[in-house]
Amino acid sequence: MPVDRELLVFLQSLLATNSLTRSARNLKLSMAGASRLLARCRAVFNDPLFVRSGRMLVPTPFTEQLSARINAAIGAIDDLFQTEVFNPSSLSLLVRIAAVDQAALTILLPAMEAMRKAAPGIRFELQNMMDNAFERLSSGYTDFAVAPGGVLLADLHALTLYEAKFAYLMRKDHPLAVRYKKEGCLSAEAIGAYPKVQINTTFDGRVWHDAAASETAPQQSAVSLPYMAAAPWFLINSDLTLLLPARMALKMASALPLDVLPCPYPPKHFSRSLYWHDRTHRDPAQQWVRSMISAYGKPSEKEEALLGSVSLYGSDETSRE
Repeated sequence: MPVDRELLVFLQSLLATNSLTRSARNLKLSMAGASRLLARCRAVFNDPLFVRSGRMLVPTPFTEQLSARINAAIGAIDDLFQTEVFNPSSLSLLVRIAAVDQAALTILLPAMEAMRKAAPGIRFELQNMMDNAFERLSSGYTDFAVAPGGVLLADLHALTLYEAKFAYLMRKDHPLAVRYKKEGCLSAEAIGAYPKVQINTTFDGRVWHDAAASETAPQQSAVSLPYMAAAPWFLINSDLTLLLPARMALKMASALPLDVLPCPYPPKHFSRSLYWHDRTHRDPAQQWVRSMISAYGKPSEKEEALLGSVSLYGSDETSRE
């Protein structure tokens, strides 16, 4: 016969009151109900548990031995349903995130710095964004993936971090930069006259970053790279251009002698999303990590200022068609 919390609480009350009547009153039971519970307790433990002495119920030696364990068992059951207040400062956790280098530099780096200030015990492991990234989420080898939006899979949750805006990156005093500073706009044809650095990072069989210039003014690809972090070094001493997410362009230009110019046509739709498995969806620590990554996934003020105006997209409406 199973032991449940009701039986344990009833025994705890009898040990405290030594009275079936008072225990029934305290637990809001009828006398018949209290008598049935006492009978159940005796059957479960195969012991009388209490014997009557005058108007009192006196515990047997067996019951006295059970007293401390009854209290511990009730506490353990109650702990199962207690929700602790999450405190980042006491967190000890390894967070494993799959991402390409661009996401690692522009989203994860500032988010990780902020999280380590609030939670000194947190640790991070950044993993390559591979074709099996979502399988790794499902199997527990990865906690989060920062990847292109629009992926729908069972047991995975997704949060859109931002809709990417694009910009061109080129060396200081590049002819295009000089022209833009003079005229305040660029045409797709003008950009098409200069060769480009092509980023070929792929995910799930798709090129995640498509320059899109080929639809309007084809650019010759002079250098093709599988990663973005090395790309700006190919621009410094050449006339090559690079189309990439604006926040990455701004970050690179802040560290290298490069100019950032707005794209003169709306590139193809591209969003960046954060993915995680359902098994961690309700975990307070993982929820906090998600909220921190989401906060740093929002467009920066510089990014909004660079590409927030429609007038920056070329000299006239026809240049965007």
